[in-house]
Amino acid sequence: MSAPRSQWRQIEDGYGQVCDLIFAARDLVDAARHEKLQSTIINPRDPEFLAYLRSRLCRSSGENLLVIFCDNEGKYLIDEKMGWGSAHNVRLDVTHLFRRALAVDASSLVLAHNHPSGSCQPSDDDIMATRKLAEAGYVLGVEVVDHLIVTREKAYSMRAGGKF
Repeated sequence: MSAPRSQWRQIEDGYGQVCDLIFAARDLVDAARHEKLQSTIINPRDPEFLAYLRSRLCRSSGENLLVIFCDNEGKYLIDEKMGWGSAHNVRLDVTHLFRRALAVDASSLVLAHNHPSGSCQPSDDDIMATRKLAEAGYVLGVEVVDHLIVTREKAYSMRAGGKF
């Protein structure tokens, strides 16, 4: 169910309508997960939140970074994909990230990116980038609550792992 559409297209011969119905059902579930987040306090360990992140990130063959912007009470404001990359790295415009955070009056944010390899262990680059983002956020008054690395099966909290 979490496979990208491109993989489904390879097997849909004769089953196109069934595939379309599956995608429609998946889109409805994704929309319901998103609606449930509206104005709720974001808990990076919440299984529903992690399922939402997987639905947004784990259908790609490349790494993607999703930023979840939260208000001063830690409640969800919006989320946006702000970084894209290859199977092993992601590019991010840090200035754009913090401009957006300030524009939506975010007091905190949660970073999440996928590892298409299936391993959710952070790379040295992941750790260094997260530390730099947390430092920049501190200066600007925007707390980086956590940086989650998600795969289809697991999630890793860099905060809980003591990486920043």
